Amino acid sequence: MARMRERFDTGLTFVLHEEIGPYLATAGYVSPEQAQKIGDTGGETIAGMARAKNPEWPGWVIVDQRKNEPDFTRNLNLDLPRNAELRRLLGERYLGNYWNLFRCGELPPGLDFAMFDAAVQHLPGTAVGLIQRAVRVPADGKLGPETIAAARRVPRVDAIENYFVNRAGLYADLIAADSSKAKFRNTWFRRLFRLHAYILESA
Repeated sequence: MARMRERFDTGLTFVLHEEIGPYLATAGYVSPEQAQKIGDTGGETIAGMARAKNPEWPGWVIVDQRKNEPDFTRNLNLDLPRNAELRRLLGERYLGNYWNLFRCGELPPGLDFAMFDAAVQHLPGTAVGLIQRAVRVPADGKLGPETIAAARRVPRVDAIENYFVNRAGLYADLIAADSSKAKFRNTWFRRLFRLHAYILESA
């Protein structure tokens, strides 16, 4: 149990770094207006967590209370990396609704972080499908015993290589299907490269 919590904490460090910093005033919280302006279909989000999918998260109370402040979005983004209460609430939600829900702790080292990061960035079925294709089981988007068993059976290096090829292909397909998403290309691929390096360092 302690080892699993340690893995979650290590994975959370990567996700929060990607979603909150080190981008200071330009990332972390995205208002509905900003999301519409940049074409982000996720809508209002904080640290990668969309309000539409997590409307009952208690941290929204803190966010809403600050919306009347001058230069609210910029100041909230600057405050996020050091706001202990918001980081605690984010950690609790990511543990229950992402890490545990997607059974990251049951996956081998490396695939656990890959699943966690994809669950934050993509739709649930997409995140699971990436893992399933990496371990060569039918990609039905449902994480069951067959997928877990295959993830433990397939050589780790092969599974991780397959995963990153598939996720890079997903980004390419998204851009090919909608050219307006090309503006996200560098952001998506840089995150993918950083995730790969983090997995090699932490697995």
